[in-house]
Amino acid sequence: MTEVHTPAPQPEDASPSAETPTPSVAPADPPQPPVPTVALPDWPAFPDSPEALERLAKRYTLTLSLVVIDIDAFGKYNEACGQMLGNLALSDMASILIKGTREVDFVARIGGDEFALVLPETNRLGALQLTERLRSEVASYPFPLPEDVTSLNITVSAGISNFTSAAGVDGDLLATAHIALDHARAQGPDTIKLWDEKLEEEQ
Repeated sequence: MTEVHTPAPQPEDASPSAETPTPSVAPADPPQPPVPTVALPDWPAFPDSPEALERLAKRYTLTLSLVVIDIDAFGKYNEACGQMLGNLALSDMASILIKGTREVDFVARIGGDEFALVLPETNRLGALQLTERLRSEVASYPFPLPEDVTSLNITVSAGISNFTSAAGVDGDLLATAHIALDHARAQGPDTIKLWDEKLEEEQ
């Protein structure tokens, strides 16, 4: 008769080497640098209704100008340089506008790559001269570029609208500035346009 030998139970090994290995955890990605922000208030921070703008113009008793500035073909810049450098460029743009205006002026970001300047006690000629100076500064500013991009300039187009407490304005000041901006864009990049009634008739 054949005997069946049952193997004796083996003592459990309490050493760590006998435990089921723990799956390795991939190291966490290194923290990314913070995305720079545009240090400007959004346009809703300013009471942009025609009535509010009229009250502001009457407060200063002279005149009020509004400039809407748009970065030309900013989508191409973002595509070539990436979002990080695009945000840096927006931040630099905000700095140019703030440094190029007075403390009494209001500078805001309307959205995307559009900015607005509210210029109290500034007539059409003064607004045009200021905007031309800002346009020139932007055109010559060394905006950040990646190493593989050697030449890509940033320029702006702008539309200017004006309000006086005596004459008022025919329509919304922001809307008329945008009409002027549309005509500036139609002429080509790096262009400034003053609003007048003829522009609105051509819309």
